Amino acid sequence: MSAGLRTLTQAAGLTVGGAAVEVWTAEAREVPEDGWEMLAPDDLRYLARLALPQVRAEAAHGRAILRWVLGDRLGLPAERVRFARTLTGRPYLPGADWDFSLSYSSGLVCVAVAHRARIGVDVERVRPLDKGDAVAERFFSPADRAALDALDGAAREAYWFQAWTRTEALIKAHGSGLLDPPPTGGPGSPAVPLPVPAGFAGAVAALDWNGGPGCTTT
Repeated sequence: MSAGLRTLTQAAGLTVGGAAVEVWTAEAREVPEDGWEMLAPDDLRYLARLALPQVRAEAAHGRAILRWVLGDRLGLPAERVRFARTLTGRPYLPGADWDFSLSYSSGLVCVAVAHRARIGVDVERVRPLDKGDAVAERFFSPADRAALDALDGAAREAYWFQAWTRTEALIKAHGSGLLDPPPTGGPGSPAVPLPVPAGFAGAVAALDWNGGPGCTTT
């Protein structure tokens, strides 16, 4: 393990939809020197386009963790891990039978990896939302909307983000994007909650390999 990234905390391995998923979390503070060394030129160009320092730190930390973990699994130097994107923008590892997902929010970074399973991960800080009802109507399952309607105040906010992270994780695993979301991310979907710090919500979803992550599921 990289000495500068020893502050990573590995959550207990999760079984999601029959798939074994490894999840790594970290607080996105100053990126360690060896973390910067793991980044490729494409990463640095992307980071240079991010205006907000906090978002830039989260993205840099997340990409360093992702490259370190995937490089270890693939037997490659971290900076030599190569990514591609589908037509809908979903990132994947060409020619590999590993999949990954990355999410960050308000200083928390989360990376998930799995072998021969399509996965998606999402973390969010729980906070008040102005348009939460409209998003719920568009993306949440009927069961989640009914549960949300029965709550108010802090309990409603917490449940909204539980439902949203399940839904977003499933969308990321599916690979179709927000314009064509997959059916229901509600209870019973192939998504489970993540162990995250207080004040956050998180979920990871896993789908069948189905030709690999470079293919959009049907």
